[in-house]
Amino acid sequence: MAATVEYFLRGGRAPRAARLHDFSPRGARLTADERLPPDTLMALKTPLFDALARVVDCRPSASPDRYELGVEFITLALTAPAGSLLSIRA
Repeated sequence: MAATVEYFLRGGRAPRAARLHDFSPRGARLTADERLPPDTLMALKTPLFDALARVVDCRPSASPDRYELGVEFITLALTAPAGSLLSIRA
């Protein structure tokens, strides 16, 4: 799962782009162009959910000039239509 994410930082007006790689009800893993220190708060907007999150981990990505961010959700609002996040086939 790699989806485009927009994120906003406190005091910033323009959205910044990142890629969503992993998602769970507790948090997510993103890749971004900037290094963000732990405890940075961000607002996330994706096709699947909107959230207020806190950075818990930041490390260099395998891609040059990119960083992997581990974030923990403070709030989470699922916006995807029913069946978009999980489907089961019998």
